Amino acid sequence: MSLAVLDLARTEPYTRHDLLASAFVQLGCDGSDGEVVELLLLRAQSTVGLYNGSDAMIVNFSAHPNIRAFAMKLLEERDPPIEALAMAYEEDLQIRRKVLSEVMALPTSLRYLVAEAASIEADRHIVMSRLLEHYD
Repeated sequence: MSLAVLDLARTEPYTRHDLLASAFVQLGCDGSDGEVVELLLLRAQSTVGLYNGSDAMIVNFSAHPNIRAFAMKLLEERDPPIEALAMAYEEDLQIRRKVLSEVMALPTSLRYLVAEAASIEADRHIVMSRLLEHYD
């Protein structure tokens, strides 16, 4: 592995995370490289948006247990990288079930009705308030 890329990842906070993940993959790094995985995870915690690199990180470093833990955390958040999770963990029953529950969501019109009913009851029922957290 190139130490220059590792140094760049450590010292340049504005380097795009997706490009770093791709560079490490091109250098032959995978889930067995703990130093790279920990660095990518550290950067992923502080990077959001289009260039966060979580897709490349999950697909290429999925063998590392901390990447799996990160993937599980993403599945609890809004808009997880479903395609990457499905590809990387196709044999993982727990993640497969969570991915399936994400893709089997209610149609938009039905979600609207649920969200509307929940908003009416949110002040009286904590469950309704929690349900609304998952919708825009």
